[in-house]
Amino acid sequence: QGGDSTPPSLTVNVYNNTLWNNKTAIGVDNALSGKNPSVTIKNNIIANDGDGTGMTKSGTVTVNNSYNNFYNNGTNFGGGTSAGTGDISLNPLFVSTTSGSENFRLQSTSPSIDVGTTLTDVTTDILGSTRPYGTAYDQGAYENDNRVPIISSQSPTSGATNVAQDANISFRLTDADSGINTSSIT
Repeated sequence: QGGDSTPPSLTVNVYNNTLWNNKTAIGVDNALSGKNPSVTIKNNIIANDGDGTGMTKSGTVTVNNSYNNFYNNGTNFGGGTSAGTGDISLNPLFVSTTSGSENFRLQSTSPSIDVGTTLTDVTTDILGSTRPYGTAYDQGAYENDNRVPIISSQSPTSGATNVAQDANISFRLTDADSGINTSSIT
């Protein structure tokens, strides 16, 4: 008979997510306490959630929060969890949180840009853009690369000569990541 009676350990990493408007954003079930779970939460934006982290901690659960943005939650830290190194609580300045047209990319003035920590397991964002773009990782699912829109069409064509002074000039801008037309000007 014999053998090792130590329960296997369980490690859960929660990296670079955007969690918005949930009842409880991140929680660990008490049933995991026999497995000595360790939960690491880094570079996330957890905003407008009923309980923020909402950790129910029992037994030997270890929780490590760092470099996250916990903003506008009913309770940012619960069940024995607390803020960690580099955690902030500032409006992340998403492009849009309007119901039905949410866009969780970060505005260029977001406090969640270039404040994360390097994670060798996370080299791209949700769209496949390389991380980090600037001096450090961004918090959340999107890396703000501040790409300039692409001119996807124009009239007159590039290099045209002898264009009349009163000619109509038009161009269409396309988002470099999504390919969506962002504006058309004539």
